[in-house]
Amino acid sequence: MGALYMPILKGKGGEFEALAHMARSTASSVTPLIEAVPKSSATELDVSWFVREIRTVWPLSEMVVIDLCHLGAAGQPALWEEVLSEARHYQAKVVPAVHFDDEASVVELLARALAVDRRGCCLRVDAADLLADLRIEPDEADLVLDFGALSDDQTVSHAIERAIEHLERLPRLERWRSVVVAGGAFPENLSKVDSWSLTSLPRREADLWAGLASRKSFFRQQPIFGDYGVAYPPHTRPVRANPPPNIRYAVDGHWMVLRGRKNDPRGNEQYREICRVMSQLPDFGGAGLSWGDVCIAKVVANEIGPGNPKKWRAYGTSHHLEYVTSRLASLGAP
Repeated sequence: MGALYMPILKGKGGEFEALAHMARSTASSVTPLIEAVPKSSATELDVSWFVREIRTVWPLSEMVVIDLCHLGAAGQPALWEEVLSEARHYQAKVVPAVHFDDEASVVELLARALAVDRRGCCLRVDAADLLADLRIEPDEADLVLDFGALSDDQTVSHAIERAIEHLERLPRLERWRSVVVAGGAFPENLSKVDSWSLTSLPRREADLWAGLASRKSFFRQQPIFGDYGVAYPPHTRPVRANPPPNIRYAVDGHWMVLRGRKNDPRGNEQYREICRVMSQLPDFGGAGLSWGDVCIAKVVANEIGPGNPKKWRAYGTSHHLEYVTSRLASLGAP
């Protein structure tokens, strides 16, 4: 993996739209890990839709990691067969994510797929002995140390300690194709953020990555940065909701967050004022940074509508992906 950045994104409409508008120059430095999620609590994955979305939004020349961990163990072998078959049909460069606790039937299926596709795998675990079952060497796998939700600074410090313990136990660490350090600090929802109060939320995943990247004796090369974009890391069951307009905007070391009121008679039109406030901040990236920033500026100028929750997530994710990748490329830090 020659990427600088691995965003871990839910396979939903807003995230797919953000990927679709990513600059090609940025895409070459990014390997997204897309978690397949059912469209509702009562439905399974629509495989054809899912793979078509990936083919549509992501360049066929670039790799994308797929993870089916949220779809239940029982149906995964059949789902993996479908996903990989569809990916081959569209010539999408799909790399499967595997886990230490995957069922034996999944491991065997993926072992056969790896032998056919020859793109290796993404090992999203904290132990190495699964490699023997997959019949591949470390230099054919990307190791993702995923620490999930980072709720406070103590959690970050503990995660760094655990990561060092894991790395010290792993054999032949220098032979892994890449090592990704991932986590996410965005809260599950914005209920604790006061309406119309511009609020700063810490991007603790950047602190986690920095704490490990400084341990140069562990790594053959600098670890790849991974995060969950502007989303809460754990997958939660889909709930029909109509959240108040909000913006989630990454800046240096934190997010700037602003949300309207749920029962405001202006409804989604509140988003225009939210975007106006954000666009006047010194940290606003401007239309030259991302498609999401272009859309924010257009909302302010009344050139497009105020959008809806899917659009708000797409704009924030688009800005986040371009902003983080640009910083990694120019500053060497997210």
